[in-house]
This record gives sequence, structure tokens and C-alpha cells, in this order.
Amino acid sequence: MEHPIPENIQGLNDDEVLAARTQFGRNEFEFRRPNELWRMLQQLLGEPMLILLLAASTLYFITGKNADAIYLAIAILVVAGISVYQHRRSMQTLEKLKKYTQPLAKVIREGKKIDVPIVDWVVGDFLVVGEGDRVAANCLK
Repeated sequence: MEHPIPENIQGLNDDEVLAARTQFGRNEFEFRRPNELWRMLQQLLGEPMLILLLAASTLYFITGKNADAIYLAIAILVVAGISVYQHRRSMQTLEKLKKYTQPLAKVIREGKKIDVPIVDWVVGDFLVVGEGDRVAANCLK
């Protein structure tokens, strides 16, 4: 059963939301993302099979079988390129999924209950919580 909003609670208007967001920022933690490409290349260079193939290519060069060494090196680069490409696509998909599955909550703004993603909550919002609702929040000091 939906309860009416008390008349004395109007919530924030658009200007107040913008001012609060400017003063306090978004309701999310800003993580410094490591350079994904650099991290992926480090992982790739740590793979035992890749090290073994690079060693084999080096041995081909040392023994004078330059054509075999070049073919093996090209194959290694192609496989590494495909791995990096697939990793980047996976990370992009995960980012989109994270945005898509972001939880919503009801807040009162301008006298109306509206669903707002948790990253758009601001200081001063009136949160409408019902029985069994989960609330994701952080607090200011």
C-alpha cells in the first residue's frame, strides 16, 4: 500500500540537487583505475606458454632458422593481440553491465516520489524506505 507524502516534505528541487552535487560530489567512490592495457601485457608476459614460445623463437634465431623464428614470432604477436582485444572487450562489457544493474531507490524531489540510481542521491534527499528495502549509503564526516 502506497502511503502519501506528508505535505511538509517537498524534497529538493533541481537547483538544490545540482548545488549539493557540486558541493559534495556524486554518491560513489572514485577509484583510480590502473592502466588496463599495461596490466594485461604484464599478465601476458608472465604466461609460461608464452615464455616457452618466445624461448623457442629465440632458439630458432640462434640456430639460423630465421624463417621459422619469424613465423613463430608473428604467431605469438597475433595470439597476444587477440588476447588483449578480448580482454578489453570483456572489461567494456563489465562496465556496461555495472551501469545497467545499478540499484534504484525512491527519493522525494519537488513533492514527488521518483526512482533515482544510488549514484545520483545527494545530501539532503529524503529517502523513502519500505519494509524489506535494502539501502546502500555512505555517510559524511
